[in-house]
Amino acid sequence: MTSPVRPRNEDRAPPSPEDGHFPVGPVLAALDAGHFGLARASLREVLRSPAPEEFFERVDAYRRELPEENPLDRIVIADPAVRRRIGQMPVAILTDEAHRVLTTVDSTIEPPRLVWMSPETALKQLKHGRSDLRRPLRPGHYRLIPEVVETGRLLIADERRLRFFCLIDRLYEAVVKRTRNNELFLTTFHFARPRDLRAAIRRERSPAR
Repeated sequence: MTSPVRPRNEDRAPPSPEDGHFPVGPVLAALDAGHFGLARASLREVLRSPAPEEFFERVDAYRRELPEENPLDRIVIADPAVRRRIGQMPVAILTDEAHRVLTTVDSTIEPPRLVWMSPETALKQLKHGRSDLRRPLRPGHYRLIPEVVETGRLLIADERRLRFFCLIDRLYEAVVKRTRNNELFLTTFHFARPRDLRAAIRRERSPAR
């Protein structure tokens, strides 16, 4: 039997970030202590493990349980047991600059540093994959997200979303959203074209003063 699904709501409260599929305890402890360099190193250790491939295997197994008529980019996994079974993946830690931008835009509460990928976003990524650029993303590509977020060109999309562009083996774009629950989630990660970067620069918003 498939789990219930309904139209996607990106601000739906996710499960606790203490995800049993990823050994994030050292990452969270380092963040709590303000040791951001150590936290980034610990996160890279997590992502160097087979955990990203295993995460996408669980997401794909769930996808195969769904009726074919369900659009993968409009699904919210409502069953807590299913969410625990799939988990969510830690993918990046915000730099001081990115953290400062989010704080400037909304200073009512300090934003977190750790960015997660939800199973819903992973489903969307499986659907799209940017095959139009002739090279679909593989789970291993997601190990590059820390580098994209830490060293890429930071652009402000709106008061809740940051865009990062980074040239590694090719140009990548990552979008991070701060939810109304004050959590950070990756909403998009894909290959990009130089014209995508130019368009994002033209549309960039200035932070509130």
